[in-house]
Amino acid sequence: MTNIELRRDNKGKVDLFVSGVPALGAQFNGINQFGDKQCAVILVPLDQLSFGEQSTVVPFPVVVR
Repeated sequence: MTNIELRRDNKGKVDLFVSGVPALGAQFNGINQFGDKQCAVILVPLDQLSFGEQSTVVPFPVVVR
């Protein structure tokens, strides 16, 4: 089971939902073959998303030689 869903509305538009919540700004752009799997192509404009990392991530120390 997955928490990712491509949901088509009555007008034929396909939206991306994650855990039942629409991923605002995401645009379904078709299906491509990647190796032996078919993959959905989702476009997300960078001004519609934020980058983050888990709070448990510890940065690697910088070693200067």
